Amino acid sequence: MSEFGGLDFSAPAEGQNSSSESLSEEALARLQANAAAIAAIRKEEKLSKQKDDVLAQILLKFLQDSRYSHLFSLIARLIARNCPSIFILSIISLVHAPAKAELDEYIARTFTEQERKVVYDTALQVLNSQDLHATVLQWLTSVQMVLSSSVATILQSLLIDEKNIDGAVLQLSTFIVKDFFDQHEKQLPYEQVQPMVLQLLHSILVPYVAQLQKNKLT
Repeated sequence: MSEFGGLDFSAPAEGQNSSSESLSEEALARLQANAAAIAAIRKEEKLSKQKDDVLAQILLKFLQDSRYSHLFSLIARLIARNCPSIFILSIISLVHAPAKAELDEYIARTFTEQERKVVYDTALQVLNSQDLHATVLQWLTSVQMVLSSSVATILQSLLIDEKNIDGAVLQLSTFIVKDFFDQHEKQLPYEQVQPMVLQLLHSILVPYVAQLQKNKLT
């Protein structure tokens, strides 16, 4: 269990240490992921609206990419917790263009340009992130905006109890950020990326968790 500032992330989902898997095991996992993804997404989200189907198809296409099929169990775990698809898309949008396009449309539809600017400027100040890659900062603010648009629904799907958040969100985010840096020729080990991602997630999650807990007491 990872802890940061009083907020804990539960132990990672099992089976995600893919670096130790053999090629045959990885190939089998990918086949299983491709077959199970549709069933898991459609069963858990009970898709009935056209927009829901669009989001599900984007997630499915992402999982069908051989580079990311090993993340199926993490995404399925979040779906099983009724985590909204748009929040999962906000995480993978850092490395997946279709997810980013859908996310940008959602944010433009939900927030004014001034609101988006305020969130981004605040992130610059809070994170003191001159050294943080501009794209990663923009990604983080997008995740934050999605979170702020449906705080109770998203947090209740992620919280195991008052202080513990499902570790799948941390692990999925870590893999995504690591892949982003790998694509930009700055390869970093998972062990180095995770503490950074933990701090970033902490910076946006803790205030909302505190507010949610306060609202329950009032």
